[in-house]
Amino acid sequence: MKYAALVRFFLLIVCGAVTITACRKKEGINQNLDPNKQTETNYMSTKSGSWWLFGARNGDITKRMATGKDTVKNGLKFDYFELLDTNKKFITPEYFGKNENKYVSLYDLDGAQTNYVTLVFLLDSVKTGSSWENTQNYKYSSYNINMLVQSRVDFIDGTLALGDTVYNKVTKVHHDLKGKLPPLVPAYIGVGTLDVWFAQGIGIIKQDVNVDINVLGSSLLTKKHTDSLLDYHIEP
Repeated sequence: MKYAALVRFFLLIVCGAVTITACRKKEGINQNLDPNKQTETNYMSTKSGSWWLFGARNGDITKRMATGKDTVKNGLKFDYFELLDTNKKFITPEYFGKNENKYVSLYDLDGAQTNYVTLVFLLDSVKTGSSWENTQNYKYSSYNINMLVQSRVDFIDGTLALGDTVYNKVTKVHHDLKGKLPPLVPAYIGVGTLDVWFAQGIGIIKQDVNVDINVLGSSLLTKKHTDSLLDYHIEP
């Protein structure tokens, strides 16, 4: 999941924005998670040897791999995965878990693999139209940043064709990405969207990033990126 780049895009716009409005304080569903109720994720296999191969629009290939290991970060226990860039041979750590009915992951903010945001990206027993919010305060350089992710279930039990394969029992979740930098920017400002498709028994099968950072009518940065499942193997 390439959320880290989105956060870096957000930092560009909050530092350059000048048009602001008032915004009430928010507390996301990711706040106050109980460490005693953190368990192994079950939306995709955690068994060592399981893997998922993804292809991007630009031809990049990445491979998510389950390690069968777990670790504690941000006060919670997570299953440890690795995402391999098959071109650069670079491995990015990934962390997934479950807290009651909430599927939780950690996302790297600055690429240093030391500062992570805890996000709920999916819920059990969701319905079409279900929604929730994540908020996170963190410090980047000398700035105190607040991030808001507004999530909505677009559909459940759907189908998705990727190449010659049709996946069933698919859930699609749409995320609106926003941020603010008080007191300079006290209102949440939209910086992009992320759409993720999940297939029951498989896990993530597609994700689509659409970022358009616009300051005073001038496009600062546009980013479009899609990762689609090419192949996978689930250890029995």
